[in-house]
Amino acid sequence: MMRVGDMTRWTLGLLLLGLLGCEKYVLSLHPLQTPANRAFEADLLGKWTGDGGVWEFAETEEGNYEVRVADLLSSGHFKGHLLRLGDDYYLDLTPTPQPAWPQTTGFFNAHFVATHTILQVDLAAPRLRLRRLKVDALKEMQEADPHSVSYVEDGDNLLLTGNSAALQAFVQAVSDNNDLWETKADLERCSRLYQKGHIVSNDHFPGRWQDPNGILTVTAGEKQGYDLRFLSQEEEAQELVFSGYLIEIKGLTLLGVFLEEPEDRTLPDWFALLALTEDELRFKVSSYADTEEILQNPEMATAALAEPDLVLRRRTLPGHASFIRPATGPQDN
Repeated sequence: MMRVGDMTRWTLGLLLLGLLGCEKYVLSLHPLQTPANRAFEADLLGKWTGDGGVWEFAETEEGNYEVRVADLLSSGHFKGHLLRLGDDYYLDLTPTPQPAWPQTTGFFNAHFVATHTILQVDLAAPRLRLRRLKVDALKEMQEADPHSVSYVEDGDNLLLTGNSAALQAFVQAVSDNNDLWETKADLERCSRLYQKGHIVSNDHFPGRWQDPNGILTVTAGEKQGYDLRFLSQEEEAQELVFSGYLIEIKGLTLLGVFLEEPEDRTLPDWFALLALTEDELRFKVSSYADTEEILQNPEMATAALAEPDLVLRRRTLPGHASFIRPATGPQDN
């Protein structure tokens, strides 16, 4: 059943207000993987979505993975190494180095060390489940047996300090201990919900839109795309910048949203369901699963848009009228 009004991870307002809180992480100073136990699974390649955001895997020239992880507001890139220990697979992630911060010295930048995240991998297509070590459970284990694992505390996070051999021995010893592992991401492979022929242009869409939550600025981009910038009106203003394509399908108007320049315009990071007129824009964030269900049952769009994340009114400069001409787009087959 569709989760209208109960899509916590996909609610724009909660994320912009910062109400989701901060996660705790178990990180490692040393890699879990070594050349002797590296593995590669082609079934990991592609784009996955679900509880845990969007995960995208691409093969590198070295036969490893470039991993992009995205949520509603941002994305990050990682180097990924798959490895096998016993009967289990693990993913060792390190952040891809970013350009040095502007106006900082090399001495300052040298103090940032890339750590590793260890994820247990359960791949049973079309589902992918990634599990991570639990901070509190690991602390309890170490208190009961100080020799079980070595780490230092960094705020709310734990940094494992053992070398790769020690890490592998520890991970294998606790691989079946469900008290120590929790689900980081429960994903399904992204499927194409529309074709390029469903991408349209609409002169109602560009402009400046506003509601009590903030201001949305829409400008026409390349290849029928749009560049969007949302600036929240809260005391600690947050900015969301993304691109998107308008989609008309089964009598519905969707926005396919991309946080980075896409290689494939038919596999967005997330969707928004739109109700667009000359002066009003209703905007409802939607996950892949919910969008697929709406497309199967288009009448559900009415209920979704009855509880929009944003209801925006067009802002027009004094003395200026907005130029509108009817939207054009392909008919569904």
